[in-house]
Amino acid sequence: MSLRDALLAVERPFIEVHLSDPATREPFRSVNYLHDIALESIVGQGASGYSLALDSIARRVAAGELPR
Repeated sequence: MSLRDALLAVERPFIEVHLSDPATREPFRSVNYLHDIALESIVGQGASGYSLALDSIARRVAAGELPR
């Protein structure tokens, strides 16, 4: 929960990235404390999930949805 608290404290939008899909792994991994505060979640895309997240942020900034 400290990660959630830190993300709320900095008041910056973020995208949650999971290399694998937590829903297909151990049951304890299905608890997600960030889903309601993340702009979006990218799951199961491997390392390319990070590039997808950066692309999404860039598009949102270009569209004026996020501050520069």
